[in-house]
Amino acid sequence: MMSNCTQIISQDSTHAATHRLFERGQNLVQQHTRETLQQALLKFTEALKLYCQVSDRTYPARTLAYMGGIYSRLEENQKAPDYFKQALQSKID
Repeated sequence: MMSNCTQIISQDSTHAATHRLFERGQNLVQQHTRETLQQALLKFTEALKLYCQVSDRTYPARTLAYMGGIYSRLEENQKAPDYFKQALQSKID
């Protein structure tokens, strides 16, 4: 029973850390500079990895959509559609 509690606490702290990364990414996006957009991509990439660890099914789609938007703003038109497609696919799955 104790290991179950430890596992839940661990997941909760990972989930909280992931949300902080997501929020930091959002804040960086709002600064509208190329540098902060690239930093936001790093935060969202980290968050995406953690979301997979805690089996969160909602935020990965949002994170991927944000990343698609950033790539679009950075005029990386090859990457943007891929991230939007992944966002849609993760919502469907």
